[in-house]
Amino acid sequence: MLLCQVVQVFYAVVVYKCIIPNRGTMGAYLVGWGAIIPTVLWLPFQLLEDWDIQNHCLKMGVAPLPMIVVFRTIEAMYDTSPPVVETSLANYVTYYTAVMHHVWDATTKTRVKITPPQLWSNIFRILQYYFLLSLSLSFMVHFDFTPFPSPVVLDEFHFNWDLIRPAHIANSYLLAGTYCSSVCDVVS
Repeated sequence: MLLCQVVQVFYAVVVYKCIIPNRGTMGAYLVGWGAIIPTVLWLPFQLLEDWDIQNHCLKMGVAPLPMIVVFRTIEAMYDTSPPVVETSLANYVTYYTAVMHHVWDATTKTRVKITPPQLWSNIFRILQYYFLLSLSLSFMVHFDFTPFPSPVVLDEFHFNWDLIRPAHIANSYLLAGTYCSSVCDVVS
């Protein structure tokens, strides 16, 4: 969501101007622990409620906001962020708002650019995962996400001995593997 990126840029500027120059002081900790972290933990819930967002994709788009801001703010307060990113506001905003990891060059003080062979390798890997995920989802949908017969009802909350049956554990691993291959592997 664009709004989340704008909010992250705002917090990045506040951290860069208020925390980094005053690192180790009471003022920096008050801004971080007292203002930034509580407001960013409250903000997604307020956005979802005020705008009555029901779409699951939009809800998931708001989810990374508190994680990124909280961890980047703690990094700034305790001096664990890479020194290269603190050389300019533009570098810090890029680092602060990035969901994915960037490699920074200490000599040029910029991000390391991807080479064409690396780009094609990543595209090929993403296509591989796309086709593997398509096959996995086709298989799982055909069996209603439970290829092994199990008495466990996935839409209900209950705790009983059926949860540790081999069929349910195998179904869980297949479902988790399908989900992780769709989310984790494509992003990495």
